[in-house]
Amino acid sequence: MTYTGAVGTISKSISDTPFTRSLDAIAMTASWNAMAAVTLGSDFIRSQAASYLPQEPRETDDAWESRIARSVLSPYTQRIIETAAGAILRKPIHIEGDDYWKTFSENVDGLGSDLNQGQNSFILHESGEFTLPEIPLVPIYANRLGMLRSQPPLLDIANLNITH
Repeated sequence: MTYTGAVGTISKSISDTPFTRSLDAIAMTASWNAMAAVTLGSDFIRSQAASYLPQEPRETDDAWESRIARSVLSPYTQRIIETAAGAILRKPIHIEGDDYWKTFSENVDGLGSDLNQGQNSFILHESGEFTLPEIPLVPIYANRLGMLRSQPPLLDIANLNITH
């Protein structure tokens, strides 16, 4: 399975433009089709029938097309993702770093609330323009493979879902 989207320019290093894909980004595309299959379900499987439902050696064209039309793939992985989306903040937040961050996490609002209390009572008080010249990038990985590179966290379930 290979991702069929436009690759654009390829670069070995990080680029200033989002239209240039790094080799790491291209390497991650190998699992995109599997994730698309299990999140989109039957329609995706049928549209990619040559890859997922190959015609058997003695199977007639009519029989193969009938098998494709009957094929069903329930998007269980999509349901798991939706169920797990709220699980991120169920466990207490843990911060690693120097003493500054430990002190900060014990009093995030200046009123003595620790970081876990603060996450449950956040209220937008004011808003305005963003004054930083650059937006800081903070990568969050599920299954880290390298810098800015990870594997979808439910890929193993996705592959099992496809085989059934």
